[in-house]
Amino acid sequence: MARIKKIIGLIDADLLDNGTRHPNLVLLKLAGFFHDNGIQFELILDPKADTSHYTKIYMSRVFTYTELPELYIRAKGTSEERKFHCGGTGFYANEANVMEYRKMREDDMNRLENDEFLNSLRNFHGGKEYGINMARQMPYYHLYDSFVNQQVEKGFKREKYKDYQKYSIGFLTRGCVRHCPFCVNKLENHILPYSKLQCFLDEERDDNGKLIRPYISMG
Repeated sequence: MARIKKIIGLIDADLLDNGTRHPNLVLLKLAGFFHDNGIQFELILDPKADTSHYTKIYMSRVFTYTELPELYIRAKGTSEERKFHCGGTGFYANEANVMEYRKMREDDMNRLENDEFLNSLRNFHGGKEYGINMARQMPYYHLYDSFVNQQVEKGFKREKYKDYQKYSIGFLTRGCVRHCPFCVNKLENHILPYSKLQCFLDEERDDNGKLIRPYISMG
């Protein structure tokens, strides 16, 4: 019997539930970090997938109304649950207690840079020698190619998924001063520099020398 190679699983919980117009930036950066280190990874597209061959699984949820995938629910309370590293605004954005919200947001914003496994891997984009630097990490923009191809095979037009294919994505600043009650930045009082454009600007070109991602989506 052939031996199954161990790999890292990446889960976009919003994609598996309701679908979304945009790729998940955190997962794009994690994929970039693993790609830099020569570690095999894949985007999990089946909410009922067998997770036994993954060494670790990183799952991100942006929206609080997103239902968690069956594969995670199945793993809860078992040894398989230890593989999961979960984060994102979808796990805390509706917390009403201000102090608890601040704590949960702070923990979430720093979780990956404090991740023991990630901190065992080299950083190739400056700021520190080991571990992911979320502000500087270049996204791996081909992470969602398998999803887009899957949808095209189902009969959807490729152009429908242009946000996954034609945009460089990132934040130039973080924070806000508007205090909109529905926003995860509702308790922020400052706008601070975050990334430089070159940290996420993709300059990959096609065979004709044209930029594959000629547009930019940024905060």
